[in-house]
Amino acid sequence: MGSWMKDWRLRPLLLLVFLAFTGILLLLTLAIAYYGVSKIITEHTSQVRLELLNEAQKQLTAQFREIEETGLAISTHPELLQLLSGKSAGVFEAIRGRQNVNTTINSFLYSKAFISSIVVYSSMYNDIPYSEKDRVLPLDRMPVYPDMIRLEAADSIWIGSHPDTTALYNQQPVITFLSKVYSYNGAVAGYLEVNVIEKALAKIFQTDDMNQESIRFILDSGGRLISVRTGTNTAPALLEHEAAKQAWYTNLQTDQNQGYRKVNQNGKAYLMMYSRPNHAQWRVVEMIPTTVLYRPVYTIRNMVLLVGLFGMLLSVPVAFYLSRRIIRPLPELLSGFKQMETGNFNVRMGENNHILEFKLLSVAFNRTNVQLHDLLEQLKEEHRAKREAEFAALQSQINPHFLYNTLDMINWMAATRGVSEISVLSTKLAKLFRISLSKGRTFIPLREELEHCILYMDLQQARFKDKFAYRIDVPPDLQRYLVPKLILQPFIENSIIHGFGGHDTVHPTITIQAWEVKGSRRSSLRIRIEDNGKGMQHEASLAPQATGGKPDADGNSGYGIGNVMQRIQLYFGREYGVKVESRDSGGYGQEEPGAHDERCQEKRTDSQIGVRAELTLPVLTSQEDVAPYVKTGGTRPDA
Repeated sequence: MGSWMKDWRLRPLLLLVFLAFTGILLLLTLAIAYYGVSKIITEHTSQVRLELLNEAQKQLTAQFREIEETGLAISTHPELLQLLSGKSAGVFEAIRGRQNVNTTINSFLYSKAFISSIVVYSSMYNDIPYSEKDRVLPLDRMPVYPDMIRLEAADSIWIGSHPDTTALYNQQPVITFLSKVYSYNGAVAGYLEVNVIEKALAKIFQTDDMNQESIRFILDSGGRLISVRTGTNTAPALLEHEAAKQAWYTNLQTDQNQGYRKVNQNGKAYLMMYSRPNHAQWRVVEMIPTTVLYRPVYTIRNMVLLVGLFGMLLSVPVAFYLSRRIIRPLPELLSGFKQMETGNFNVRMGENNHILEFKLLSVAFNRTNVQLHDLLEQLKEEHRAKREAEFAALQSQINPHFLYNTLDMINWMAATRGVSEISVLSTKLAKLFRISLSKGRTFIPLREELEHCILYMDLQQARFKDKFAYRIDVPPDLQRYLVPKLILQPFIENSIIHGFGGHDTVHPTITIQAWEVKGSRRSSLRIRIEDNGKGMQHEASLAPQATGGKPDADGNSGYGIGNVMQRIQLYFGREYGVKVESRDSGGYGQEEPGAHDERCQEKRTDSQIGVRAELTLPVLTSQEDVAPYVKTGGTRPDA
C-alpha cells in the first residue's frame, strides 16, 4: 500500500468508503438502466424502421427500373436510331427527322408524371438551329455533371439530385438517368438524358412517421448520394452530398444485410439504419439523432440520478454514526498490540463491550496474550530440536560398512604382506576420515571433497585388486568452491559395488567432472559422476524408501544417494539436487559425450554409459556465502 495511506484515520476512511460504495452503486444502477433501456429502444426502433426501409427499397427499385426501361426504349427506338445513324441530305431533312423524334419522346414524357424532361444530345445537330421545345439538342449543350467520367466505362449512370437545367421556368431538383445512344454500326451517336422529379421519388420513402430531425437518403453502389429527405423537407447540411467520403459507408459496402449502427457525423451522434442492397447494390439509409431517440432514457437517467443523490445525502449521517460506533474499541486494541510488540505480554483489554464481535475479539486478545510468549518459545525450541535431529539422522545415515571392510582387509594384509603396504593404507584411511570430520564443518572446498573421493577409490582399488580405474576432470578454479561434505562418495560406492559387480566391462572407469553454468540471476555448479558399468536395475532404489534402511549383501543400506539428495534440497531448495539416470532408463546412456555442456568434453575408455549422476549446487566462494545456509539450519537464506 502506498505511503499516502499511512496518515489516514479509520473513521474518515470508513466514512469515505461508505460514501464511495454508495456512489459506485448509484453509478452502476444508472449505467445499467441507461444502457439497458437504450438497447431496448435501439433494437425496437431499428426493427420497425428497417421494415419500412425495406418496403421503400422495393418501391424505389421498381420506380428506378421503370425509368431505366423508359430510357432503353427511347435509345433503341427506330425513329431515333434512323435519325442518328443515317447521313442527313440537308438541314430540312434533319429538322424533319428531329420533329419525328420529338413526337416519340413526348409520348413517353407526357405519359409519366414523375419525369421532368427527356433530351437527346448529338454532335450531328451542332450546326442545326433548335428551339427550347426540341428534344434533340447539340452535344455542346449537354451539361457537365460531377463524376461524369464514370460514363466512359459504363453504358449508363445515375446522377444525384441537381436542378433541371433543361426546364424553361421551374428548375426543380431532379435525378438524372444518363445513357449512351448507339447507332446501327455500334458507335456512340449521342447521349440520352432522363430527368426524374426528385420530389416524386422522395414521397415513396418520406413517410408521415418520420421525425422532424430524421434523415433518409438513397446511396448507389459507389456510395454516391442520389437523393435525400428529412422530416422538414429541407436538404440537410449534414451530408452536403459527400456521403461517399464517409468512413462508415466504406465499411457498410462489405455488409450485404440490413442492420443498424451508431455513427458520428459532424460531431453529432446518430443511429444509422440501412436496408438490404437491391440488384444494383443501392440502399435506403435512415439516420436519427441519438438525442431524439434517447429522450425517454434521459428522463429515466435524471430521475435515477435525483433519487441517488437524495439517498447519498441521507447516508452521510448514517455513515458518520456507524463509523463512530465501529472504531470506538480500536484505539485500545491498537495500544495493546503496541505493548505486545515491545515484548510486554501482561497487557489486558476490557471485555465489557456491547458489540459482540468486539467483545469476542477482546477475549481472544487476552487469551492469546497470555499464551503467546510460552507458545513462541516452545515453537522455537521444537524447531531447533527438529533441525538438530534431522541433521543428526541424515549425518548418521552415512554407512559404516566401508570402515569395517577396510579394517578386515588391513588385518588380512598384515598377516600376508609387508608392513609398508599396511602403512600406506592406514595413512590413506586416517586421512579419509580426517576429511570426513573436517573439524565439524558442514561445507568444505571441492578440492577436499575430491581428495576424499580419491582416497576412497584408492582404498577400494586395493580391496578389489585394481578392478576399476578413475579419472578426475575438474578445473582448478572450480576446486575452491565450497560444497556440502560427503556428497560424492555415495555415488562412487554405488558404481563400484553395483555397477562393476558381475559385469564384464572392458575398462571399468569412474569419471568425475565439474563445470560452472552462468545464469541471469545466479550461477550454479554442476558435478557429474558416471561409470560404464551395467547400470541400475531400478532407479527407485536410489531413494531411501526403497530398502527401508536395511543393509544389502554388501552392507549398503541404500540411504547414501537419497541422503545426498535430501541434504542438498534441505540446504538450498528444490531448484537444486541430484539427477540420476541409467543405461536401462534410455537417458544418458544414449547421448554423445559432452551433450549437456560445451565445456565438458570427455575422453572415454568405453563409449557405453552405465549410470550418470549429475549434482546441481549454487556457487559458494567463501564462508560468508555459506554462513546464511548454516545459520538458517539448512534453509535457504532467501526463502
